[in-house]
Amino acid sequence: MATTGRWAYSFLPALDGTQVLKTDGGNLTSQGANGLFALSGGMLIGYVDVGAAGYVDGIDRQVFTVELNQPADGQYRFTLLDNLDHHAVATAFDVENIIGINLNNRVGP
Repeated sequence: MATTGRWAYSFLPALDGTQVLKTDGGNLTSQGANGLFALSGGMLIGYVDVGAAGYVDGIDRQVFTVELNQPADGQYRFTLLDNLDHHAVATAFDVENIIGINLNNRVGP
């Protein structure tokens, strides 16, 4: 059976407090601190935990947000809010400006 049209996606539960990984397998960091995932109102937030464990809006430092189905079904909006750490210049291999965030098993229909 074939289906046509756009799909609406959502983030899968159990993301809160898990480490953000890069597509190369390393931990995503911002200003030297580990990035963590949080879900808030259907929005995925990448943040650095500043206070008590778990995401607290207005206290923890937001690094990025991802909104699914924006501006339309099947699309997404990524907003970078703070710095992402890159690898050391001494190990540069001409991809300094490319950082992939691993969302495998985190998004579903």
